[in-house]
Amino acid sequence: MMASQKIKLTETSVKDAAPNEKYWDTAIKGFALFTGKETKTFYFQKDVKGQTVRTKLGAWPETRVIDARAEAALLVADYASGVV
Repeated sequence: MMASQKIKLTETSVKDAAPNEKYWDTAIKGFALFTGKETKTFYFQKDVKGQTVRTKLGAWPETRVIDARAEAALLVADYASGVV
């Protein structure tokens, strides 16, 4: 089972992230980095009507933290306004 931690997701924290972990951002609820053996992938996760909806934002380093964070912030706004 993956361990789970809350940290501020930054380029440095993502670069140093251990494998097989889930890192939840302290600034944006639902914004996360899931690490595998060799991959690091950003997600946004939200519970909608009792169902967990997870959106893949991209893989690091192709997707930078600042871009994934911006996308997560847009999703927060979309969910809040009822767009999604």
